[in-house]
Amino acid sequence: MSRRFVQTVSSVVPRLYQYSIDEVFCDLQGTTVPSLETAALLRSRVLKWTGMPSGVGVGPNATLAKLSNHIAKKFTDTGVFRIENAFDHAQLLSEIDVSEIWGIGSKIASKLSSLGITSVADMLNVDKALIREHFPITVQRTHAELQGHRLIHPWDDGTEKQAISCGRSFGRPVTTLHELTEAAAEFADRATTKLRAQGSVTSVIQVYARSNPFSAHVTPYSRSRTIKLIRPTDDTREITRVVALALASIFNERVAFTKAGVVLLELDAKHRMQTDLFSAFSLNQKAEAVMSVYDAINKKFGRRSVRLGRSTGKKNWAAKAEHMSMRATSDWQSIPPCY
Repeated sequence: MSRRFVQTVSSVVPRLYQYSIDEVFCDLQGTTVPSLETAALLRSRVLKWTGMPSGVGVGPNATLAKLSNHIAKKFTDTGVFRIENAFDHAQLLSEIDVSEIWGIGSKIASKLSSLGITSVADMLNVDKALIREHFPITVQRTHAELQGHRLIHPWDDGTEKQAISCGRSFGRPVTTLHELTEAAAEFADRATTKLRAQGSVTSVIQVYARSNPFSAHVTPYSRSRTIKLIRPTDDTREITRVVALALASIFNERVAFTKAGVVLLELDAKHRMQTDLFSAFSLNQKAEAVMSVYDAINKKFGRRSVRLGRSTGKKNWAAKAEHMSMRATSDWQSIPPCY
């Protein structure tokens, strides 16, 4: 459903950045259609093509667009709102808590409150010298964006992440190395897919596993292993092999594991990767071709259409999903029968 949502939005706007599973930032620079018309079209098309209601906020920068989105959902009947100049909406902004500003978390909101800044309007009108004195550069940028400057560009964020992590809590305790390795192989597969998607390679792999830290009857067990690779790679097969070796060294048969994960560290762009005299260029080309086909098949036919043998088990360790919502717009089996 998230993929359908993003595809629907991309059919209207030329450029977007997916911020979460159900939220995107759209860059309308260079478009000729008025922004409110585009916003109305987006909302109606998302509802028609996915069945999901949505709110659309328009602004000169990401912070004001996010704030407009909040207002569109909470204060309007149309689900669309635009802020060109925040000072023109001072009365409305005085009714919105400062914590609703994008980038203002509970701790920062609490500190702002201690300084007498409790609403969005207060934050808008506060002297920038006070913000500079008490808060880091991220809050200073947010304050500047509220006043109309454009300093935060979400679509340029995360193009080269410094680390990629994938881990899950298990649906039931795992006590065998086979099941633990199967789960870790699944996590390694997901992490390396993200790694290749951003065009990076990893030089360091960290694997961790732990028992229930809140158990009153058993001493908590938590171990991790970090391995430095001889040469950087984005090959799922090689990374999964290393993960399995690392996991074997921290496994304890007397422990019931409740969570495990894989972290890829020291990432670098693949085009900057430096090989060595002992690397077989032809083998590297073959590995790249295999992973390219691997990703293409999974993208076309769905995740896990092709996977490594280590992660082909029954996934008895998977998190429970007994109360999932029906997916009547994307799954034939979820369509309610009519008699």
